[in-house]
Amino acid sequence: MVPHHESQQQPRQAVSRLGLYLPTALLIAVAVAWCGFWFYAANMTEKMLVTLKADESAIGRQWTCADQKVGGFPFRIEIFCSSVNLVATDEGRTARLKTGALHAATQIYSPTLLLADMDGPLTVVSEGTESNLAWETLRVSARFSDRPDRISLAMSKPQLEVTMNGDEKIASAAKYAEAHLRYDVGRPVEDRAIDLALQLNEVSSAAADNLFGSSDKLDFAINGVATKLSDLRAQGWRSLLETWRSAGGDFQMESGKLAKGALQIDAKGALSLDSMHRLQGKLDLAAKGLGPLLARFGGGGMNQLIGALLTRKDGTSVQWPMQLQEGRIQIGPLRTGPVLGPLY
Repeated sequence: MVPHHESQQQPRQAVSRLGLYLPTALLIAVAVAWCGFWFYAANMTEKMLVTLKADESAIGRQWTCADQKVGGFPFRIEIFCSSVNLVATDEGRTARLKTGALHAATQIYSPTLLLADMDGPLTVVSEGTESNLAWETLRVSARFSDRPDRISLAMSKPQLEVTMNGDEKIASAAKYAEAHLRYDVGRPVEDRAIDLALQLNEVSSAAADNLFGSSDKLDFAINGVATKLSDLRAQGWRSLLETWRSAGGDFQMESGKLAKGALQIDAKGALSLDSMHRLQGKLDLAAKGLGPLLARFGGGGMNQLIGALLTRKDGTSVQWPMQLQEGRIQIGPLRTGPVLGPLY
């Protein structure tokens, strides 16, 4: 006969086994569900790429992601291309673009942030001009909601070579470049504003050396807000500029800086495009070292007078209003003839 106290132990053993297997079963269930979710997300990514390519093709842009792969299991969705190719047509003009390998990724638990690395060079061929841009590293980051809310680009040691008409070459290089675009939610909705920022450090360029008459490296930075831009659809740059101009858009420059040796220029103001597609607007300039630059053009007495007016003996900045109108540039009381041509 089984003792009474032994019969009471059996239920406790059963409960103990359930407690042992339940966590394991739950872990397996979570793992299976996570795998299913990841493969669903990967499949949706591939469908999204197909839809995006079709939409782009409908407006004249043919994208190709060579050797396309979607991976990153278990925590990321990654897209790999051995190269990216684009053939774009805008107003009868055709441009061809090709890059090196692309690796883009987003965390599956943070799908609104996309990070991408791209290998060079970037080659663009259009209208008899071939541009080749190489770099050491290139990182792009983008934050999305129902639209791209922010896009940033950082590039180390960019090198640009432009070949025109098959033989004329222009080469430039820099230590670092970065650009940022962000929807400005602090402005009225009707402004449709985007914050823009661009920075170039230690630029070496024979064309800039010839223009400024100095072999010193150039630093450039500009920050501001472009209005009437946020809802424009992606299109060729000429069509984009014309749509922006027709909508009454402008670029409100909060700060612009250029430094090359003794020359330093700071600017702020607003720029837009006139009906002839030329730059127009008003800027407040603060410059030092500008006199020699103006005086060297033509060598005439008027240029030397302008140079003297824009130079202080103590080397401090001279402040002048600058106006661009009907292709003419006016700095203070001095006005040039038509020198600004249409951008497109």
